Amino acid sequence: MLIESNWCHSPPTDINKKFLDWLTKPYIISKAMKQVCTNLAVKIISQELDIILPSETNLLNYDNDKAFIRKVFLTGDNFPWEYARVVVPKTTYLQYKTTFTELGGKLIGENLLYNNPKTTRDKFEYTSLNNNSFILNEINRYLANLNFDINVSEIYGRRSIFHIDGAFPLLISEFFLPQIPEYPKD
Repeated sequence: MLIESNWCHSPPTDINKKFLDWLTKPYIISKAMKQVCTNLAVKIISQELDIILPSETNLLNYDNDKAFIRKVFLTGDNFPWEYARVVVPKTTYLQYKTTFTELGGKLIGENLLYNNPKTTRDKFEYTSLNNNSFILNEINRYLANLNFDINVSEIYGRRSIFHIDGAFPLLISEFFLPQIPEYPKD
């Protein structure tokens, strides 16, 4: 039986420095990734109305079991470095429908979040996943479907809620794959 992730307010302590750096240092992940690759790209898995997980429902204080969900891999020089899952409640989706529709393979942070001074971000939550995790099994399935010859047995992630214009929430969960390089030197 697959289980959902346990999230906490502190990063895992039994983690190597590479992953700890990616979990805790970059506020804007794409900016840091661009420092260690020539080509950072978004590989879309899906963008559709889908069932959200119970912990996502609770964190967003959302009373519906479906939301617009965007699932992508961020690839650096054609290697998958991060799996991201963006959960967009209906009110947020309807308010920014054109932006979501036109997002395509663009980075969501650079095209919707960071250029808006009224957008705020909550504190991060962290998790580590193993083979019993629903999300890790989902990631491995998507990696196989996209012909990436990778099978991940443990992975670390972080998530936080953004409030667009201070009022419209969306949840971004990021999971760092083993192929991600060392965090760039400061």
